[in-house]
Amino acid sequence: FLVRLGELDLAKEDDGATPTDVLIKKKIKHEQYSSKAYTNDIGVLVLEKEVQFTDLIRPICLPASSELRERTFENYNPIITGWGATEFRKYHIL
Repeated sequence: FLVRLGELDLAKEDDGATPTDVLIKKKIKHEQYSSKAYTNDIGVLVLEKEVQFTDLIRPICLPASSELRERTFENYNPIITGWGATEFRKYHIL
C-alpha cells in the first residue's frame, strides 16, 4: 500500500499540486476501533521514508507530554477537522 501526499484534486493533472507517493511500512489502528459504530476511527501510518514538507504537505500535531495525553478536556469546546467519510461520494477535491 502507499499514500499520496500533497494532492489537491484527483480529477485534474494541472491543479498546481506536485504530489508524492510513499510506501506504507506499518499500519497501526486504534486498539478499540469499531467498524460497526465508527468509534475510535483513527490510526497511524508509518511510512517507508521521511517526507519533505511543503506548502501542501504538513505534519499534524499530537500531544507529546503525558500530561496532555492524560487530560480529559472536559468542559472544553474543541474544533475537530477531518473527512469523516463513511461512504464514497465521488468527490475529487481533497
